[in-house]
Amino acid sequence: MFFLGAPAELLLWQVRPFFFFHLSAIVLMHTKHLFLLLMILALFSNCGQPTTKQANNTASIPELLKRPKQIGPEGEMASMLELYDRMAGNIKANPKDVESKLTLIELLSIRPDIRSYSRVSCLREIYGQVDPAIEAMKLAVSAGYPGVEPTEWARLTLGNLYLRYGKVDSAIYHYKMALSARPNYPFAVAALARAEAQKGNQAEADKLINQACELIPEVSFYVDKAIWEKKKGNTDLAAKLTQAIMGMLADDVESGHKMGLEYVEVYLELLNDPTKALPFAMEEYTARPDNIDVNHALARVYKAMGNQTKAQEHFQKAMRTNSKNPELLALAQ
Repeated sequence: MFFLGAPAELLLWQVRPFFFFHLSAIVLMHTKHLFLLLMILALFSNCGQPTTKQANNTASIPELLKRPKQIGPEGEMASMLELYDRMAGNIKANPKDVESKLTLIELLSIRPDIRSYSRVSCLREIYGQVDPAIEAMKLAVSAGYPGVEPTEWARLTLGNLYLRYGKVDSAIYHYKMALSARPNYPFAVAALARAEAQKGNQAEADKLINQACELIPEVSFYVDKAIWEKKKGNTDLAAKLTQAIMGMLADDVESGHKMGLEYVEVYLELLNDPTKALPFAMEEYTARPDNIDVNHALARVYKAMGNQTKAQEHFQKAMRTNSKNPELLALAQ
C-alpha cells in the first residue's frame, strides 16, 4: 500500500500514537470493558520504536516528487507534494508534533473523485497517452454513483474517447450504459447517433439525432443533423437547418457565451466559406494563443483557404504535446 510513493507502514507508524490516544479515550468513554482497552494497549505497545525496515523508510522520497510539478491548475500537485514532504519531515524530526500528524491524516483521507480522475484523463490524452487516458476515465466513472449526471457525463466522455480513437463498439456500449442508467439523456442519445453514423448506420443515426434535438435544442445536435443532410444531398433542408443554427449561435453570443469555434465549424462544414470562418478563429486565437483546439481550428481554416504555410504553423502548435487525435493528425496529410 502506497501514498504518493511512500510506504503506508511508515505513515501508520508515524500517526499510530495519535490514533492510540483517541481510540483509548473513546473506549473509556463508551465502555467499561477493561479487557478491550488492554487489547488496544498491546496492539500499539511498539508504536514508539520503528522496525529497522521502517526506520530505513523514513528517508524515502515519494516517487511523485520526481515527476513534473507544473501539471495541474495553479500548481496544485506541487503544493500538495510540498505539504506532504514538509509534514513528513516535521514528524520525523519530532514524533510528538500533533499538528503535523493531523495535517498528514487529512492528506491521507483525500480520495480522487470524478473531477480529479477526469482531469488526469484529459491531460493524458493531450499528451498522446490514449490508453492511460481511457483507464483514468474508467476510474472517473467508477468513482461516481450510477445515474447521476456527473457520473453519466464521465461515462459519455469515456465513450467519446473510444469513438475518437476508432473503438466504435466500445463507445456504443458505454453510451447505451449511460442511457440505461439515465434514460433519454440527450447528450448520450446524440453521441450514440454519431457512433451509428460512423459505423455506416445512417438511418439509425438520423433517428437518434432527431430524438436528441427533440429533447433539448443543443447547437451541436443541429450541426450534426445539418452536416448529414448536406452529405445526403438534401441541400434545402441543410440550408434551413443552417439558418436555424446561426440564430441559435446569435442567441448564445447575446447571452454572453463564446461561440467562436462553433461559428468556425458552421462556416467550414456547412457554408464552405473559410474566409468568413477566419475572423472567428482569430478572435479565439487572440484570447487563447496556446490552446490546442484553437490552433487546430486555425490549421483547418488555413488549409481550406489553401494557405499551407499558416496551416502548418498552427498545426505544429496544436501538436506540441504529441497529441494522437486522429482529426488533428489528418491535417498533416
